[in-house]
Amino acid sequence: MGLPSALLDIHARLGARVVADRIAGYTTLEKEDAALHCACGLIDRSDRGKLRLCGSERIGFLQGLATNDVKSLAPGRGCYTAFLEPKGHLVSDAQVLVRADDVLLDVEPGRAKSLLDHLEHHLISEDVEVSDVTASFALFSLLGPQSSAVACDENCFEPQGDVLRIGTRLGALKGIDLLVPSSQAAKVLESEVARGAVPVGFEALEIARVEAGVPRFGADMDEETGALEANLADRAISFTKGCYVGQEVIAKASYRGGARNKLVGFRLGPGVLLPSGTPLFKAPGDKKPVGKITTAVHSPRLGDIALGYARREFQSPGSELLTADARQIVVCALPF
Repeated sequence: MGLPSALLDIHARLGARVVADRIAGYTTLEKEDAALHCACGLIDRSDRGKLRLCGSERIGFLQGLATNDVKSLAPGRGCYTAFLEPKGHLVSDAQVLVRADDVLLDVEPGRAKSLLDHLEHHLISEDVEVSDVTASFALFSLLGPQSSAVACDENCFEPQGDVLRIGTRLGALKGIDLLVPSSQAAKVLESEVARGAVPVGFEALEIARVEAGVPRFGADMDEETGALEANLADRAISFTKGCYVGQEVIAKASYRGGARNKLVGFRLGPGVLLPSGTPLFKAPGDKKPVGKITTAVHSPRLGDIALGYARREFQSPGSELLTADARQIVVCALPF
């Protein structure tokens, strides 16, 4: 898996359960979910990719590619953004961190190379150097009401020694990300656990993500997804910054009322969770789907819920769709 071996040894001592190269959990889903909502959960996200841009023209270069307004960010600030190909489809999403001498891009596991290739493809003569520095950093997220060591607002960060403390949130969950040099990762991980942070695995984090209505690249978004389809307009897109790759497609779709298909929430009836890609239909016996499931979870608070896509005429909360076996699915507003 993508975590350094020194960290894997610590996680093993903490009781980590590994499924499909991810730390699925440590104790029970209920305890880890409670830590996120009532205490402080610690998630090791060191498998996420990191790109570094340096050079005198790095900000202007990114401004022409990112959907959000990178140029407005002072050192110590960041933003969530997307990168598009000319037809408006996603290359990757990313968290941008502007430092005094460089810019860091934090991306989903497995997306660093694709985004690096995309950036280098658009480099012509700019004074910009892009490098993959994934192995140089570890990333720990502290989420929950007791992660009160947060010293800055969302998308702001400050150094504490060699560690960057980044304000973050996932829906209603607020917290802090610790971006740590790899050489200090084991020490920081053990220190946070000793201070009372509860190790939380991927399964509990996915429940919190779905409850918050936040799409994830590789689950609810891919290279065929448009940014407006994935509900990225409010978080990742500036409509005033000017041109960037894919901007014309975004502008046209916005003028026409948005994307035909859009990310929505689904409330599922009790039973087996529906797998990703499950098609949804308007009526029994229909052959042409009008929606699909992307991520389904069992929430301790909300029951069986899911993220997925629905065609424009079925996006209103309360709309009812059907699976092929006539299981009823109800559209919900996001966040749940």
